Amino acid sequence: MLSVLQYAVDILKVKHIVVCGHYNCGGCASAMSNRQYGLIDNWLRNIKDIYSANETQMNTLPNNAERLDVYHTTIVQNAWARGQSISLHGWVYRLSDGILELSVFTIKPN
Repeated sequence: MLSVLQYAVDILKVKHIVVCGHYNCGGCASAMSNRQYGLIDNWLRNIKDIYSANETQMNTLPNNAERLDVYHTTIVQNAWARGQSISLHGWVYRLSDGILELSVFTIKPN
C-alpha cells in the first residue's frame, strides 16, 4: 500500500486520497488485545505498536469503534511539508448493510 501511495503522491501528484475502511475491523480489534493469533501477529505488529504507544489516549475514547480510527503517513506529511496540495478523505463501509459513508472526515494541511 505504501509504495502505491508514494507513487501517487510523489510521481502522479494526486490531490485527493481516499482511505476506505470498515466498521468493526477484526484485525484492529485483535491488535488491541494481548492475545497471540499466529502468523497474523506479524501483520498486526505495527497496529499493536501504535496502540501501545497511544493506549492512554485510546482508552479515553467512549467505545471501541472510535478507537479503531487510524490516519497519517510520512509520505503525506512530507508532501504537505513541501507545500503539495493533498486532501485525505475518510470513507467507512459498514459490512452489515453495505452502506458507504462518504467524507466521514477530510484532512488538509494547516
